[in-house]
Amino acid sequence: MLRHLRSRTNRNKWNRGAKRSITLTETEKKLPRNGDGISYRNDNSNHALPTGPHQPFKRAKFSTTGPDSFKLLSMEDKRVEIANYDPRDIPTLKHGLETVLFEKGLHISENKHSKKTSEYNKRINGKASHIVQPHEIDMELVNDFVTSSTDPVLRELASEHKCKFTGSTSSVSGLLTNLYFLITRRYQVSTGALKSFDDIRVKFSGATNKPENVNLRWNGDHYSIDTIPEKNVSNRILLELGKTMEKQLTMNLDEFKKLRIGYEGTPADIPQEQYHYKKMYDILLRSQLDCYDEKLGKTFDLKTRANRSIRFNIEEYASYITHIDKILGRHRSFETEFFDLVKSGLIKYLFQAKIGEMGGIFIAHHNTQTIFGYEYIPISIMEEILFETSELSDYCFTAINGLLSNLLNRIVSDIPKQSLGLTVKMDKMYNSLDIFVREIITDVGWNEEGIDCEYGKFHKYNLNLMHLIKGEPVPIIVMSKKTNTKDLDIYYQITKSDKDSVAILDEWESVILRYKKLHSRGGKNKRTGTKQFSGWDDIFGSPPNKVHSFRTRNDNL
Repeated sequence: MLRHLRSRTNRNKWNRGAKRSITLTETEKKLPRNGDGISYRNDNSNHALPTGPHQPFKRAKFSTTGPDSFKLLSMEDKRVEIANYDPRDIPTLKHGLETVLFEKGLHISENKHSKKTSEYNKRINGKASHIVQPHEIDMELVNDFVTSSTDPVLRELASEHKCKFTGSTSSVSGLLTNLYFLITRRYQVSTGALKSFDDIRVKFSGATNKPENVNLRWNGDHYSIDTIPEKNVSNRILLELGKTMEKQLTMNLDEFKKLRIGYEGTPADIPQEQYHYKKMYDILLRSQLDCYDEKLGKTFDLKTRANRSIRFNIEEYASYITHIDKILGRHRSFETEFFDLVKSGLIKYLFQAKIGEMGGIFIAHHNTQTIFGYEYIPISIMEEILFETSELSDYCFTAINGLLSNLLNRIVSDIPKQSLGLTVKMDKMYNSLDIFVREIITDVGWNEEGIDCEYGKFHKYNLNLMHLIKGEPVPIIVMSKKTNTKDLDIYYQITKSDKDSVAILDEWESVILRYKKLHSRGGKNKRTGTKQFSGWDDIFGSPPNKVHSFRTRNDNL
C-alpha cells in the first residue's frame, strides 16, 4: 500500500507545480524594486565575455587578387525605413499589462488558484493569467501567416524600391544568426548580469547555430526568402499558443470570448496585421508589429515563452506542466529562464526587433496553462548582452546584412532565375560558413504540412572572412566594446566547390545526420518510457540515408 501511494505521488508531482503560489525567500524579498517590478538581474553590469582560451582558428590565405580573392565589405549604411502603417491600427496591451513597460524588472502574475488579490502586482488583472487552449479557439478568426513569396504588398514595395530579395523576420533571422557568429566569433554567453551564473563559462545552445534551411523562390523580378516548415512539428502546441496568446494579451476579456468556438454573438473584429519594412542593401525585410504603446512611443514584439520543463519535453508537455517557484537559483527560477533565453533565443529576438525598429520585447512566461510572469526587455539591454554596446550592434547588423546580400547575389548569378533551396551551416570552429544549394525542379509552395519540393542538382559554396585592423590581417578577433570599428575592415571570400552533385549530396546528408546525433536527446524518457524529443526534425521528415528520395525521384544529380 505504501509503495502504491509513493508511486502515485511521484506521478502527480509534476502537475502540482501549476497550483503553487510563488513564495519569496528572505533574499528574494530584499531584491530591488521599481514599482511592482522585481529586479532579479544587474543590467548595468559588465557584459564582457568570460575569460578563457579562444576557439581554434584556421587562418585563410589572404589575397585581394585572383578569381577567389577577398573583397572589401562595404559598410555604407544603405538602410531605408518604410513605415507603411498607422500606429493607431496596431494592437495595445490590455489587462493593466502596460505598467510592465515602465517599471523595470519581473512582474509576477496573480495565481489563478489564490482566493486573495496578488500581493505582487494589484494592477494586472489576474484572470488574464489563465491561458485559453488553442482547441477552444476558432483558429479561422486568427490571422494566418503570410509568407514572403505570397505577400502582394511586399512584392509591390520590392518593385518600387528596386530590391532583388525579400524576406520576413522569421525567414532571415536564422541566416543572420549564423552570420553573427561568423563576424563576431562570440560563441560564449555573457552571464555577468545573473548572480547564479556569473562564475561559469557557457556556449550558445546548439539550436542557435543549427543548420538553417530556407527556400529562395524566383518570382519573375525578385527572389523571396521563405522558411521551410518541418514535418511532424512536435512543438505545434507552442506555435498555436503563440497566435492565441497574442490575441489574449491585446484584447479585452469580453472581446476575446468572441474567438471561442461556439460563440453565438457578434463575431470579433480582428484587425489586419501591420508591418514595418526595412531595405538593407538590395534586401527588403518585413517585420510584423505585434504591439504599440502611445506613452512609450514605440512598437515592441510579444513573445510567449514556455518554461524549460515544457520546452525540453515538448512531445509530452502535458506531463511536465510545472510552475516556476523561485526568483533566483539555477533550477526552476526566473533567473534560469532568462539564462536559457540568453543562450538560445535572444539573438533572434534582437534581430527581429532591429528589423522592425522596435523598442524591445515583451515576454510572457508560461507553462501552457498559466502565465506566471511578465517582463519587458528594451533593445538596449539585448544589445549590451550580445554586443556589449549599441554602436557595435549597429555596425555588425549592417555588416551581417551586407554579407547576406553579397552571398545571395553570388549564388543567383551562378544559377540565375531559378528557385533554390539553401542550407546554411557554420563550421564547428566558427571559421567559415558552408552553403548547400539545391535547384528546385517542382515547387509545391509554402505549406504548413511540410510537403517538400522536388530538387535537382546540388551545389556548395563557402563564405570566409578576414578582419583587418589598420590594414593588417588579424588571425584571432572577438568583437567586443574594445574593438575600434573605425580601424576595422572586413574582407569576405566566396568560393564554389568543384565537387560533383552526388558528392555534395553525400556531404549535405552527413551534415544533417551529424547535427541530429550531436543535438538529439535521443532514446526513451526514463520516467514514461516514451521516445523523447530529438530537438531537430529533419526538413524531409526522416533521417537521410544512402538511398535518398532525391536520387530516386529524378536523374538530375
